[in-house]
Formats: sequence, C-alpha cells, structure tokens
Amino acid sequence: MTDAPKMPEAKPGQQQYWDDLLQFFKPTNTDPAMLKATNELSVPFEQMAEWLMRELPANPERTVCLRHLLDAKHAAVRARLYKR
Repeated sequence: MTDAPKMPEAKPGQQQYWDDLLQFFKPTNTDPAMLKATNELSVPFEQMAEWLMRELPANPERTVCLRHLLDAKHAAVRARLYKR
C-alpha cells in the first residue's frame, strides 16, 4: 500500500474546519465490538474524506458530500454490528 498524498497547506482558518470535520472519520468508541467494527471500517472512509478535501473546492456541496460519506461510514458500522 502506498502512502496517501499529504493534505494541502491550509489557508487561514481552514485547518480548524478540516480538523473539525475529519475528526468524525477517526475511531473513538470504547465499546469493544463497536471499536473493532469502527477501526476496521474507518480507514477507507477516512482516506476517501481526505481525498475529497484535497480534490474538491471548498463549497457547500463538498460539505454535503462529506456529510453523506460520514453517514455511509456510520451505516457501514451498523451493518457490521447488525444482528438478526
């Protein structure tokens, strides 16, 4: 696996926005089953979020895109933990 390209240099005030948004793509839950599922599933979503931040211009639609990606990450975790 190759290293992902680095995030571009932040413009004034932009780094806090990135930090605020990207924090949700990192695993933080303490429940063992949830933590395992989140850890396994977070990496590709985090990589996609960082790629989107680099490739798309900052605008409301990029924010919508990232919010939908975050919803998809949460759905993936729920799908992994789903019990019949």
